[in-house]
Amino acid sequence: MICLFIGFMYFETVWKPYFYGPLYTPGATSSSSEQSTAASPSPSATPSDTASSFIENPSPEATATSSDPAVAKAVPGKYPSDAKVAQKGFITVSNSDLKLKVSLLGGRLTEALLLKYPVSAESPDAPLDVVFHAEHAPYPLGVYSGGVNDAWTEYRVTRGAPSGRITLADNSAPQELVLEGQLPDGRTITKRFEFQPEGYVINVSLALSAPPADASRASLEWTKLVEDFESSTLNPYETKGYTWFDGEKAHREAYDSLEGEKKELGEVRWVSQGDKYFMAAIIAPGVPTPGHALRTGTLWRSRLSGGPSSAEFQLLIGPKEYERLEAMGGEKSYELQRNIDFGYTGFIAAPLLSLLHVAYGIVGNYGLAIVILTILVRLALYPLAAASFKQMRAMQDLKPEIDRVREQVKDKQQQQMELM
Repeated sequence: MICLFIGFMYFETVWKPYFYGPLYTPGATSSSSEQSTAASPSPSATPSDTASSFIENPSPEATATSSDPAVAKAVPGKYPSDAKVAQKGFITVSNSDLKLKVSLLGGRLTEALLLKYPVSAESPDAPLDVVFHAEHAPYPLGVYSGGVNDAWTEYRVTRGAPSGRITLADNSAPQELVLEGQLPDGRTITKRFEFQPEGYVINVSLALSAPPADASRASLEWTKLVEDFESSTLNPYETKGYTWFDGEKAHREAYDSLEGEKKELGEVRWVSQGDKYFMAAIIAPGVPTPGHALRTGTLWRSRLSGGPSSAEFQLLIGPKEYERLEAMGGEKSYELQRNIDFGYTGFIAAPLLSLLHVAYGIVGNYGLAIVILTILVRLALYPLAAASFKQMRAMQDLKPEIDRVREQVKDKQQQQMELM
């Protein structure tokens, strides 16, 4: 009974969540709670838990009319309100896996729907949105350069999306969206997106008319609102946080363990934010580049730097599928599969997972795939098992003699000598 109970708990907390969890668990627990929190912070929350914690430096409008209390109240922070963003309009992009909304105010992602992953079992037709946002907080894909950012930049479309929409059919060519605007310091910024007909990868490149006065690097940012850090003994990998790869080793840090408001990650190939099932990673396709982890209240950010006046990145937003992550980058693999934390047994678990997926690809059923994997493991361990069985049989053959010696010889020392 104990073995059956342990087996049942293992299936419910490890196997079932891993293979079926993305369809149900995130929306029912962490993701849905984060979305509801982003929409309406708790009245009893502390100041760091509310949208006011995202207010940093005054916005251009607030600065220009700071003597007008009404305007200052309407535009309270560095980042525009959701109504202001919606007023300027969006570009909608969709392929077979993603549906995105890119704002013309700020050129940022306001929505990123994973079309094949429902938000919960109760809402199977509602795709999961991996953009978690609160009023007056920055949306993902902001550009930072020389102490300014493009949150208030009004972009115009210079290429792509003549009707405000880009729809990519399967096997079609990638399509571009090029936006151009002006940063608060007067420099022109060009933001270029390249969307694929399928998958979860977006190419993002930046071009500035001039480097900033301080010669600092331009950075691209991903943001996520997170308040729930809960994990359990039975489900220890239900953690949310940063992962970054320096070319040799993957480093991980949970959100709640980040000390201070900024952490220098050093020269990295990529930096990601994610939970047990989904992730968003900013990738430097070329050489390693400086990365940062930041926090403002319950808003968590990751940034990757490019050059002073130009930068090229790849953005991956989607599920943690081992084979897909492993294939990213082709021959020059980005090692994105390191986002999946197998714990200390990864050197065994990763190959077994690959074998399980191969078996599933053949039979199309995870129950049968597990049976096949079990048989393969037993066959691989058969030499060790056979040697063990042989020793057990030899001991059984000797048992009558051992019992006779123990019965006839009472002196312990003599008994041991006889047994030897």
